Amino acid sequence: MRRTYTVCLSLIALTLAGEARAGDDATAEDRAAIQRCLDEKAAAGEERETCVGVIADACLDKSEDPSTYGMANCSKREYLVWDERLNATYRQMMAELAPDQRRELRNLQRVWIDLSDKKCGFYRVMQPQGSIIIPIASYCAMRETGRQAVFLEMMHEEGDSR
Repeated sequence: MRRTYTVCLSLIALTLAGEARAGDDATAEDRAAIQRCLDEKAAAGEERETCVGVIADACLDKSEDPSTYGMANCSKREYLVWDERLNATYRQMMAELAPDQRRELRNLQRVWIDLSDKKCGFYRVMQPQGSIIIPIASYCAMRETGRQAVFLEMMHEEGDSR
């Protein structure tokens, strides 16, 4: 049973990752919407993490494609932006940090990836049948990636201010 669960999670992760890398790129419009939200929250002294979902939620509200894949694509659009931001910040930090700090950042990211995979995979345990897992897992991956991107960006900014 555990082996089947692990295989299912791996297939979901590979499907989402494959969809996100199959020639898809974040759009300039989506990048700008997220940046605008982050700038507004920062200027107001509000939590920037509340920007996570700004693209996906608006897309889901429109319900232009109410299929499970249509709903998953709403999350994927935003996931692409957050993933891009997360990876850019990670690369920047790895280039700037001392060797022991790089090792800790690498370890942090490995733990985050594992936790994120397990957290989003737990939906499969709670909803083991049906295609609804597709948009749920997609939204979870977007949400967790967005949160981590915001966290790393804030850590990077704090490091720059020292």
